[in-house]
Amino acid sequence: MLAPRAVCDARYAPNGVRHHRAGRLRCVQGFTLIELIVVIVIIGILVGFVVMSMNKRAPDDVGVCQARMASWLAQQAVAANRLDQTVYIQNAISPRAFVLDLAPSKPIAEASKQTSRAANESPAFAAKVISRLDWDKGCTIEAQPTAADTFAAKDPRAQAVLAVTTDGIWSLPPGAQQRTPEITVRGDRQKTLRIDLSSGYGAQATTDSAP
Repeated sequence: MLAPRAVCDARYAPNGVRHHRAGRLRCVQGFTLIELIVVIVIIGILVGFVVMSMNKRAPDDVGVCQARMASWLAQQAVAANRLDQTVYIQNAISPRAFVLDLAPSKPIAEASKQTSRAANESPAFAAKVISRLDWDKGCTIEAQPTAADTFAAKDPRAQAVLAVTTDGIWSLPPGAQQRTPEITVRGDRQKTLRIDLSSGYGAQATTDSAP
């Protein structure tokens, strides 16, 4: 019985060496089924890597944003206890946490001119940033500061959307509409999830809401 190559040669070149060589060239041209399968598998792996890298830059699931925010808020509650100060959360592209710090005192010559200042006036505070959340592209906080009428314009607390005390109690700024301390996170595809902070820094509600 002829070998597979011999059978192939005999099929295409039965009448001589010249045709035998031509038949051999015809038989070895093209890809086998195994080679095509290997190429398809490699392409599929490359496409998978591309999709994964795109998801890291712009998450499709708002749950990624919620998990990052919840973890970061838990760290700020720990920081408040460690620093023995209330930590405030400000909404931004990269949300930041800050504590209050006394603003640098003014020169004596300038301070002496302000003799009409009331003795019981609140001291000037400055924001001392202790942490920033660099989360994925597309993640945002659905909250706006509501304490602008309560604090002076230069007071950093007027820009806060949340605050946590040294014992881990979260609160909303004065004048907020809702009573429960919570924060809503929006993902890249305009879906939202709520983080409920009423029972501590780690409680999460996973209820989707409309864009």
